[in-house]
Amino acid sequence: MQMNVPIQLSNDFIASYEKALLEMTQQVVEKVQLDSDYKPYMNKKEAAQYIGVSFNTFQKLEKMGLPIIEIDGIRLVRKQDIDDFLDEHKNTMK
Repeated sequence: MQMNVPIQLSNDFIASYEKALLEMTQQVVEKVQLDSDYKPYMNKKEAAQYIGVSFNTFQKLEKMGLPIIEIDGIRLVRKQDIDDFLDEHKNTMK
């Protein structure tokens, strides 16, 4: 047998709950906007900024196998390749 118990919530609780939901929603929207600010193909400096590392650290990742596209001396990195590379290495990085 199922029994329903009515619950009364205070206006303060409802307001704080709505505020928390709004803040979480704004954080998600900001993250999506930040991710969409990056082009699908970036130069190495932009790619280093995308993942939040120095240029030298980015070059170390390149030596570890991060795919780089080179066309007529122009070196580009595909955003999806960066994401895939980091996903593949997330358990081995210390």
